[in-house]
Amino acid sequence: IQDFRNEFVYSQEEGGMNSAAAGQMLEASFGKKVPFPKTPGFSILTNILSTNKGLLFKIIMKLLAEHGGANGVQECNKMISSESLAASLFRETPPNLASTKKSMDFHAQQRLNVLDEPSYKAALSTVQQSMLRPINPLLLISCSDGGCSDKNEKGASLDDAVLWRERTLVMSLRILCAAAAREEEFMQSLRSSAVSLSIVPTLLFKGPIHGSMTHRFVDEHKINISKMTQLLTSSTSVLHGTNRSNEILPVIAEYVGYNACSLVNPQGIAANSFSIISYVSHGMPQVECIRSLCGDDINGVRLTRAFSKGLSLPVPEADDGANLRDVILDLILSNVGIDNNSSLNFSLMMLGLSGSSHNCFDVILNLVADVDFVMNPATSSAATKCFELIFRVVELGSRVGLPEIAGTHQLRLTEKLRRSNFWHSQVVRYMGERGGSAPSILHEVSRYFRYDQGQDVNVTNRNNDVLHSIAWLLKGLAVETRLLMNVRGLAAKNQFQSIIGLLLSHRDPLLLSALIDVPLGQEKGGTIWEKLHSWNPSADVLRKAKAPMKGVAEVCSGYEVIDVDIMLGNLDSQQPKDSAQDWALAWNVFVERSCACSHIAQAWGDVARTAFICYPVFLNMSEQVDQNMAMNKRVVLEMLCAILLRLLNPSHFDALAQYSFLPGITGDIVAEDVVPECAVPLCNAVLSLTEVLLEPSSEGDVNGPEIVEEDTARVCMLIIGAISSFASNESAASSNDLCGAVLSCALARVLTTSETWCIISENMPSRILEIYANATSYLFNISASPVYASQDQYSNTHDLQRGNIALAARSGLSSLFGHLNSLETDDSMVELFCSKLFTLESVRKSASRLSQLIAADDNFVADLLQQIVLLHTDGARLLATSGITSELLSFAHSYATEEKKYLSSHMGVSGAASLKSPPVLNGHLSLLNVLLSSPLPASDRTALSIDTMKIFKEYSRAGERLLQSYPSDTELTMKFLETLYLTYSSLKKAAGSVLVGNLLAHVDEPLMNLERSLLSITYNLSAFPFPNELLPPLPIGLINVEKIHASQMKTVATSLSVVSTWWDNVSDSGAPLPTPPTGSSDAGVLQRYNTYNNRAGSTFSEGRYQHAVQSAKCLDVALMVLLSRVSFVAKRNTGAFSVDAVAIAKGLCRCSDASRAIEDRLASMKSHPEEDITTLLSSSIVNPNSQGDQRLLSQSLQLEKEYLVEVGSCLGQCAEKLISLALQDARRMSEYENDQEWAYFVGAMTPALDHTQVESKGVGCLFDDTITEACKLNAQALCQELEKMKAKFLRQ
Repeated sequence: IQDFRNEFVYSQEEGGMNSAAAGQMLEASFGKKVPFPKTPGFSILTNILSTNKGLLFKIIMKLLAEHGGANGVQECNKMISSESLAASLFRETPPNLASTKKSMDFHAQQRLNVLDEPSYKAALSTVQQSMLRPINPLLLISCSDGGCSDKNEKGASLDDAVLWRERTLVMSLRILCAAAAREEEFMQSLRSSAVSLSIVPTLLFKGPIHGSMTHRFVDEHKINISKMTQLLTSSTSVLHGTNRSNEILPVIAEYVGYNACSLVNPQGIAANSFSIISYVSHGMPQVECIRSLCGDDINGVRLTRAFSKGLSLPVPEADDGANLRDVILDLILSNVGIDNNSSLNFSLMMLGLSGSSHNCFDVILNLVADVDFVMNPATSSAATKCFELIFRVVELGSRVGLPEIAGTHQLRLTEKLRRSNFWHSQVVRYMGERGGSAPSILHEVSRYFRYDQGQDVNVTNRNNDVLHSIAWLLKGLAVETRLLMNVRGLAAKNQFQSIIGLLLSHRDPLLLSALIDVPLGQEKGGTIWEKLHSWNPSADVLRKAKAPMKGVAEVCSGYEVIDVDIMLGNLDSQQPKDSAQDWALAWNVFVERSCACSHIAQAWGDVARTAFICYPVFLNMSEQVDQNMAMNKRVVLEMLCAILLRLLNPSHFDALAQYSFLPGITGDIVAEDVVPECAVPLCNAVLSLTEVLLEPSSEGDVNGPEIVEEDTARVCMLIIGAISSFASNESAASSNDLCGAVLSCALARVLTTSETWCIISENMPSRILEIYANATSYLFNISASPVYASQDQYSNTHDLQRGNIALAARSGLSSLFGHLNSLETDDSMVELFCSKLFTLESVRKSASRLSQLIAADDNFVADLLQQIVLLHTDGARLLATSGITSELLSFAHSYATEEKKYLSSHMGVSGAASLKSPPVLNGHLSLLNVLLSSPLPASDRTALSIDTMKIFKEYSRAGERLLQSYPSDTELTMKFLETLYLTYSSLKKAAGSVLVGNLLAHVDEPLMNLERSLLSITYNLSAFPFPNELLPPLPIGLINVEKIHASQMKTVATSLSVVSTWWDNVSDSGAPLPTPPTGSSDAGVLQRYNTYNNRAGSTFSEGRYQHAVQSAKCLDVALMVLLSRVSFVAKRNTGAFSVDAVAIAKGLCRCSDASRAIEDRLASMKSHPEEDITTLLSSSIVNPNSQGDQRLLSQSLQLEKEYLVEVGSCLGQCAEKLISLALQDARRMSEYENDQEWAYFVGAMTPALDHTQVESKGVGCLFDDTITEACKLNAQALCQELEKMKAKFLRQ
């Protein structure tokens, strides 16, 4: 050891020995330095690590294993002492002539009676005492290397042998530690050397002598170096005095539990042996390590017993580093999370899950049973690890793939905890009131924690440890509660009810009192706060000095502390190092406190969610429950309000506390600034409890009163107040945003029940309105991050998190705006709130950012923008002036560019069939819809409609494909036509505006393609409101006009025999229903079931009715677009009709015939319902006894009636609009003299009007006499226009 300490050491790393490393166990105060070559230390290190010529390692192994290892130290004590005393007579003090002569003289004098007997014995004793002087072990080692007590320094004693043996053990183990600590650097230096290692077996190194050949014959050995791990696991030396395996690791492992009785540091042997075990465990696979440590003891009983003894050893009073108990717990914790299917897991074995009766888990339970162990600053850190291990053991029950034997013993340990009432007693001990109404330990620690200024480091660290311990206890309790849900039997049921009763059902629920006690922050203005604001480090210094906080990953992840030495080393000479050091220490204290607060808040939230979610399930599974333990919705409501009150900013408490349900709650509950990391788990608990609160009660549930509307309204107010509180918190913006997002989801959930109540009531104080506006503005702000449909679109994890936060915030905003917009009556307070909100500068900026997301391919932002427009006029005006249409146009242009590039590629125009509309198109069109429908000023509306028309031109190809592929996407088609109509109608109203100009008067290619597709779908839908085989024949005159017109085409060939309609792409679905009437000849009952039964595809269904209704609605909107278009066609100076006369005439006949037939059918159903019943019973179309999903006859008739009313009214309106369209186009064409066009128009419309007789009968199914009369007048006016046209071209 002295050789290892010589000054002639070197390392590849520059600089001196790390002072922090000196106290570590593995290094055993030796550091990591490698001795210089040709020094004794280098020779010793080489000898130990040698695999071929080394003897020191074998000698040390034999020393460690002799006399039975750890168990033989005391047993051989007396024998070794006697042998050592006898040997000392002839070794250390051999006989000499002088002493022999004195002895002979004394014998002679005694024989001659010169000396009496007492004098003779005294004289002889003097000689013998000088000869019996024992070996002095103090000459072999100094006290600093192993230590010795005063009693051993004086020499002869029966304990001398124990002292020698313990010193031998501690020196041997320290030598191994010293070699292990240096081996990596040593082997690295050898690998970097150009020559192989050899050694001369002598400590005399002489240079060559001139003229002599002696030095050439020096004995030189080549040395092979190996790692200590390989030496320890592959040792084949026969261990003296033992019949056990020849492996040394099991022997060393047993010393972990040895407590020395002669050394100053009683745990020196145990600590050094553990260092070697720890070194081995980190250097080889776990299964192989366990086998090496156990040896022939395959169950690891001796290994587990040794570690349990080491864990139970008392902590030395003068312990200034990592003690044995801490490092044993660390080693167990580091392996407990390793997943493998083998039973050879170190932690499972140490915890007794391999079957050992003497295990560390029992020691841990004994340790935590002592409150002083948990509350003592010297042991509080170890107590935290103990509680964590208890949690890990319980959590193992939910692990998949746990070895069978481990699972069996895990259940045994879990049952042991239950039988000892561990959870109940521990929770009451730390969270319940103590004797004499003394506050709980959690209350005392939290109170000190809240107001402590961090001046006493030991107490501050103790408080952090206690909070972590309680957090692990609560997390274990949550796991235990969930496990009890799956355990059958009366005992498990009683234990579950006991836990719930403890947490919730007492007069003063323990969970509620714990919530009030949990620290969520610290008062501003204290010493720590002052130090953190007294100095401002630069960003570069912080970047270099920050380091991740050490600890459990799930607890400490994301927290960063400051390395004080690195910070001070990077400061300029002019910067004050004292202030920097104070700042760094204060920061570390603040971070450690925040971590402890966050951990216990997370644990509390876990327990709360578990209790409130599991208990209702338990009630449904149980036949009989003690009513005293029953939990009702009122308990949930009170707990929910308590959480929200804790999250409130102190400035919000006075305004909102009156709406809580907790009597006696004062401002002390929010007397601190909430750390956002601590608030996140509470916000998650709010979301979970909201679900429990609003879950409908099962039938026959007697668990308390139901929640009324006033209750949910108050919960909403507190949620909004908590959101506003986070908006006011300036620290940790990302965590604040996460809290706001979670609470936004809870707000959206509560607002789903707002059918008759409103969160803004009459005479609400202005302060609460300000809180509402502040919260809404904050949600606006955090919702302005891009949200994509796929996670692959996010560039990094941070953007993904921001997207999730934005999506959650938007859900709350949309629900809030939808709630306020759904009110049927105008409320002045809502008006005041909206006016206050949309005039805020922060909201204006957020609206601008939201608008910019349109061009960023945000698939969900359009929904929120729609709600803003629908809520209030100011919201619509805000978006209209924020550049929303510019962003929509930008996205449309980028899509059109990519579309054009794709179509011009090798795919060609044929590739258009595979193109789909952009996913965001529906949302963009809906947004334009609500903007165009909102009461905007005329100038804003005109600018908006102009930009919308530009957007439509960009989407001209997409719109053409969409309309041609009808009914592939009926919803999007409808939205497209509605927006197009609003655009045309708005431009029509502003026709005289300079801004409109010739926007639609000049027809470019995009506009031409768009209008051509519009005409095409109008003709198709109007001509075939029902399948072709169900339609009655058209008038002969109309058919002849079409044929004559087709025959006049010389270069274009046509075929009128093959008809393809949009119905060809409709699949049959839903329940079968009677075929609808489509003409005057089949309006009767019998004709409806017999006329078309034998035709292919004649069977009608609910799905086909739905398609008929949707097509009629699309046709209605398309006709409105064409009606608005007529005024713009007039400006194009074209002498042709804007619509095809034959197509309009066909549509008029089809729609009018169907509408009248449906009107007759509805009248028949009303006057003779029994005919339908009889006919249906005899018909094969609707058979109540057939297989499949058939409806009852009455239900089928009612469903048919509803569909007929809807489709009939739509077709009647379409017929009316067709007449109006023809009339407007006829009046426009009266200004032009075009005989050919006039003749074609008159020839087509005349037979249609003669067939339908609309001018006298109307179109049917309009259900409004005013509209019917207007339709007749329009038809009459159209007839007059036709007569004028006839007169003009006949006269010519």
